[in-house]
Amino acid sequence: MMTSDLELPQLPRVPENSELQAYVEAHDPRPLQEPSLQALLQGFLKNADEKFHIPYYVMRQEVDSGKEAVENINALIVVSAFIAGVQAQMISITYTSNATPLETATNVFAFLGLTLDIIGTSTGVLRTVLLQHTIRRTERVRESLDQLRARIEQLKGREGEATVDTVQQITEVVEIQNSIRSEFQTVRDLSSIVALESAQWIDDTSMATAFSTVMIVPRLVLYIVRSPQAVANQLPLTSMGGGILCLLVSILLFAAGSQPTGVWTACVVIAAGFAVGSTWHMVFDGKGRQMRLANKKIDISLQKSSVLLSHPR
Repeated sequence: MMTSDLELPQLPRVPENSELQAYVEAHDPRPLQEPSLQALLQGFLKNADEKFHIPYYVMRQEVDSGKEAVENINALIVVSAFIAGVQAQMISITYTSNATPLETATNVFAFLGLTLDIIGTSTGVLRTVLLQHTIRRTERVRESLDQLRARIEQLKGREGEATVDTVQQITEVVEIQNSIRSEFQTVRDLSSIVALESAQWIDDTSMATAFSTVMIVPRLVLYIVRSPQAVANQLPLTSMGGGILCLLVSILLFAAGSQPTGVWTACVVIAAGFAVGSTWHMVFDGKGRQMRLANKKIDISLQKSSVLLSHPR
């Protein structure tokens, strides 16, 4: 499970052409053409590599999480489209019946559910497209940075050819490399895969503490209060879930108004039983609490692992 708390360290600014010259002059004022440039060049590149290190592992991890989010949303889009069809069929039966408050309530939930299904499906498609674009961009950034690093290593291997031309080539490559890093950091801060990943449903670990403190607050409302910045990314799944819930309510109301008491009572009992069972497992059941605690510890370990692998010593 990918934790959304993990943040990529801020990337430093792009070095200017003068930085290499200043580094050389500060350590050895002799002309660039002298042999001592080789050692100075190695020192500069080592300093630049440490200063502008990019956490490739974190980027790979984000790409994997983005792909997982795309798969989850695509699966729910299919379900939402199917539910919308069922809801439309329900409306075709009930839309002319508004003589009683029960019939009116049935139509209200039926039309509301269909609206939410359409919103969830359309926004889910849009979210998937955005995620796929971000994934492709991140993979291109990683490939480009890898190629630039390989080019720097190739230039560093020119023993005895530490000329002004070599210095200039390395400087240009370093500037391009870190320009990409700087711009990628800006894009990542504005619309990163980590933020888009919150389009997936609420994970158990983020809710563990909340459930143990305020157990009577509905899960969705509590999540909105705790994480308002993720509400926009939750729109597709929230709409899909609301559409399914409205379908269930409209069916129960329709059954209550058109079927014998035993029919709709059985439906209500079954629905209430599933709701209570799910709530009991999430909130009160000891195994559910242990599972949330274990997942939370796993997320902490994954975060430490990401930081360690992103900044090798």
